[in-house]
Amino acid sequence: MEKLVVLFPVDKSWKKTERVLPLLRKLRSACTKCEIHGVFIVDPTLEQKSPELESEALRMAEEAWRRVKGELNGCCTTWRVRRGEPVGEIIAHAREVDADVILMPTSGLCRTLLHSITERVVRLSGKPVLTVYVPEG
Repeated sequence: MEKLVVLFPVDKSWKKTERVLPLLRKLRSACTKCEIHGVFIVDPTLEQKSPELESEALRMAEEAWRRVKGELNGCCTTWRVRRGEPVGEIIAHAREVDADVILMPTSGLCRTLLHSITERVVRLSGKPVLTVYVPEG
């Protein structure tokens, strides 16, 4: 494969992000040009509820993305923060960057049955979605 465009919705948790890195490395090595687009979705009501919580969430997500970029040196990466409902924003961003695949963590069957964000992106995006199991806790 010559070019691969990957959308990676970044979670503020480094644990979840770290578990996805091995697959990102494999994808990068499988093609001559790999673009990885990170996106972090902010709940638009969070700032109204607590500006401090929003600032902390953004800081943690930016730190996780900085670490991703460090781990994937030599790979084209972009980063964007969007505000809105996570599923719709992830799908919209995937379309905007013309992603070939969306790469997302999942906590497994229990969360899927409760309609997790990952499960809804899988059902609604119209794009291939690779999920990486990340145990809760």
